Amino acid sequence: YAQRTLLAIPTDLPGPSDPQFLPQILEPIRRMIQVSQGNAFVLFTSYEMLQWVYEQLKGDPSLAQYLLLKQGDFSRHLLLQEFKETSGSVLFATNSFWEGVDVPGEALRCVIIVKLPFIVPSEPIYQACSEMLEREGKDSFQTYAVPQAVIRFKQGFGRLMRTKSDRGCIVCLDHRLVKKGYGKQFLDSLPQ
Repeated sequence: YAQRTLLAIPTDLPGPSDPQFLPQILEPIRRMIQVSQGNAFVLFTSYEMLQWVYEQLKGDPSLAQYLLLKQGDFSRHLLLQEFKETSGSVLFATNSFWEGVDVPGEALRCVIIVKLPFIVPSEPIYQACSEMLEREGKDSFQTYAVPQAVIRFKQGFGRLMRTKSDRGCIVCLDHRLVKKGYGKQFLDSLPQ
């Protein structure tokens, strides 16, 4: 990993809760697609965010030479097949593409993680676990939300390196990775 991967975390972007986050991430995503010459996954935590970013970039003339694919337009199988077969393609995806997707070799050189994959607090299972942990006097964010997000983040990171000869970069646009105390848990979960 140390020889074949690069983890980049821009720290000059607004945080994900800032209203300017989405407009501000368009340029870094555009630049990363150009630098990697496509062959990229852009991973989101919500379909609404995915849809908004995709709509902003799909007609961008500077990305015209790349095939932009979006989860929801075709089945997962067809999207992956098209991605693997078309050099320079970019897949905008959420949840199911963070894990269990195998794209070895040059077909995938860049994974852009837009936001740390925390569970939505209004999700019923999260609420139930949170209430139970808080009744036990535990901090549900630290004991449940962070570990779950770390696992998902590590799975997203793992999309890049599928064989010993793979190489590329991971870009996380969420500066909480380096600006929040819990960010160390995410970084410590990754290979050196």
